Amino acid sequence: NEMPWRKRHSAITFDVGAAGVRVGQVRRHRPQPLLTDALTVELTRGTDAPSTDFELPVPRLARLVGQGRFIGAHVALVLSQPELFFHALRVPAKLLDQSTQQLEDSLRWEIARETRTDAADLTVRHWPLPPGHREGLNVMAVAIQTSRALEWHRAFAEFGLHLRRIDASACGLARLATRDWSPEKDDAWAILDIGLRRTSIAVFVGTTLVYVRSTAVSAHGWTAQLARAFDVSYAEAEQLKRQCGIRTAPRNVRKPSESDVLVSTEELPAVIFGALRDSLDTLIRETNLCLAYVLESYSNVSATHLFLAGGGSALSGLADLFDAQLGLSTLLLSPQSDESSDAHGTQRAASTAAAAAIGGAILDLEAA
Repeated sequence: NEMPWRKRHSAITFDVGAAGVRVGQVRRHRPQPLLTDALTVELTRGTDAPSTDFELPVPRLARLVGQGRFIGAHVALVLSQPELFFHALRVPAKLLDQSTQQLEDSLRWEIARETRTDAADLTVRHWPLPPGHREGLNVMAVAIQTSRALEWHRAFAEFGLHLRRIDASACGLARLATRDWSPEKDDAWAILDIGLRRTSIAVFVGTTLVYVRSTAVSAHGWTAQLARAFDVSYAEAEQLKRQCGIRTAPRNVRKPSESDVLVSTEELPAVIFGALRDSLDTLIRETNLCLAYVLESYSNVSATHLFLAGGGSALSGLADLFDAQLGLSTLLLSPQSDESSDAHGTQRAASTAAAAAIGGAILDLEAA
């Protein structure tokens, strides 16, 4: 995004998730703006499962803006499933020749039929899929409930904030991943956005998003599993997960039991891996299935890279596990305090807030 930079000025972006708010600072830097993390605020440390409703902590966000004495109050909101609907569709060639408005009107009715929602309350954007899909799918559409978007716009406005743009997380993360890496047109690669409630798996061919799927595996689920396995509180399990991470271990490594008096520090990563093995196996299997579907759908493409994003990607050792199990170059999109957790020791641009900072907009609310 082009920004009207002034000398010594910077832009502030907010990545608002179920677990917390990360504030990123975009500063003037040559040859391109530099993104750094300024602040992370955790919203909850509760012991219960997170709410299934997506609620923005707008008052808290407004206080952060006020406390920072920022100039301006423009906000970009990053969303993923289930707030967004992704659908790959087969569209007749005649319809593709129509205007963008006519095409998106048609896509809106098709998505409304599949999702059983009101077509009049959907805003749709689309892009062409690479040619040659074995099922003839040629368009990817993404939709959002317009009424919901306007609710967020009004909620921000009540606290003096202006919602400028709503971004698709997968698209923004892809822009972030390809800032210093350029995929070939026949490269198939994926982004795992491991969140508090769920994981979103997005697969790309070249630079085009071609497949999106979500799974129930989540960072919260991992913490809850560890709390049960070690018979500790949720907060203690979260601390254990963050401090120790995982290390692959043979199948015969047992899970912690009541007879365990003490587990050595050196053993903990392997024991944690044993406790989370089934969930991790599920995530690896789901990722492999998504990539396999895309490889079967498009001839002459090959899987090359996997990027890990979201709060769950901070689990030390996770990138090494995927690298070993899938044989893909596995990189992190989230900032890590433990650089060794990146399978290739590669430092990546800072946070998911960059998704809002560099593009991927599906709904521009400037005129609202």
